Order: sequence, then structure tokens, then C-alpha cells
Amino acid sequence: MRSRRPIEDVIAELRAWQRTAGLSHEEIANGAEVDISSVYRLFADDQDRSRYGSALKAVCKFAEIAIAGHQRATDVPPVVREAVLRTWDGTAEHANRLASAITAVGELIRQAVSSK
Repeated sequence: MRSRRPIEDVIAELRAWQRTAGLSHEEIANGAEVDISSVYRLFADDQDRSRYGSALKAVCKFAEIAIAGHQRATDVPPVVREAVLRTWDGTAEHANRLASAITAVGELIRQAVSSK
């Protein structure tokens, strides 16, 4: 079993991710499906973050940041991840459309590779 990371490390990585992705607290709350006040509390410097376990897990899952260990939750290339985050408007409907587009592009790539 992997050890839990210090909460400060997780929050620092979340802050760095937020800056890189250029997302607002509202966009993060929508994407993670948590209340915006929970996101504000997570990112606040002076809060006891131990009370926000489920919100922290949801935001980390949305950001693909592992709480245990020191690896990212997935192997998504940073350039792809940033492109999706900059394109996505924060809604579930738009997320579904982006997922469909990504799936279609993946299928086109597979077809191109297999036809060589």
C-alpha cells in the first residue's frame, strides 16, 4: 500500500495545476462536482484541510493528482491535458463532447497506424 502524501504537498500540487490550467475555483468546483465553497476552503492558506476529505479527493481526481505516493493518476501527456483544459468550458455536456472528440481522434489514429 502506498503511503499518504502530506496534505501540504497535495495542495501545493493542486495550486500549481490550477495556475498551469488557468482554471477558476468555479471551474474546478464544476469539474470536480463539489461545492465552490469547498474549493475555496481547500485553496485557502489558513484552513484546517482535514475536514474536506471528500472534496479534496474529488478535486484531486478531477486534476488527476494522486493523493497517495508521488505519481500522477494517469499517463496523459501534459500537452494533451493542457489543450483539453483550455478548450473545456467546465460543463458536463462540454466534457462529454470533448470525450467523444478525443475518442474519435484516437480511433482515427488507430486506423491510420493499422493501414500502414
